[in-house]
Amino acid sequence: MIDSVVHYLHEAGIPFRLTSYPTPEPQPAVAYRPIPTAQLVETHVVLVDGQPALACTLCGDAVSLPGLATETGGVVVDSDAEGLSGDYHGTTGPIPPLGGLVGVPLFVDVRVAELPNVAFRACGPNDYLEISYDDLALVEHPRIAAFGEAGELPPHQP
Repeated sequence: MIDSVVHYLHEAGIPFRLTSYPTPEPQPAVAYRPIPTAQLVETHVVLVDGQPALACTLCGDAVSLPGLATETGGVVVDSDAEGLSGDYHGTTGPIPPLGGLVGVPLFVDVRVAELPNVAFRACGPNDYLEISYDDLALVEHPRIAAFGEAGELPPHQP
């Protein structure tokens, strides 16, 4: 699957950096240092009015389904990769925020759209692509909306 991502970005003329960390042993998992020049983002699969779409948030953030529904004016529900086409149909690994690659629209959280560079897992847990957000927006034409949730607020401390 990494080949399809690389080919897609090459065809679009978009510069990127691919970093792949081998895992010498299956257990325990090895922690790798994050990419210092980019913020890690992740992609979620959602259904918007019954059609699959990708929603890109900061890594660790969840998608606010009501927030995305408000932004789109449609019914939004959580989904999985079964609705995607090509190599990503039914995949259980990370999905890159490249809606054009899988033939679906891409929604980007406003906090991601403010970043100069983003990094995302391309296909496996140790394969990362780094790309400028402007280049990502140039090839993907994402719809920017406020739908990322960073989790619950901490309890009130008197």
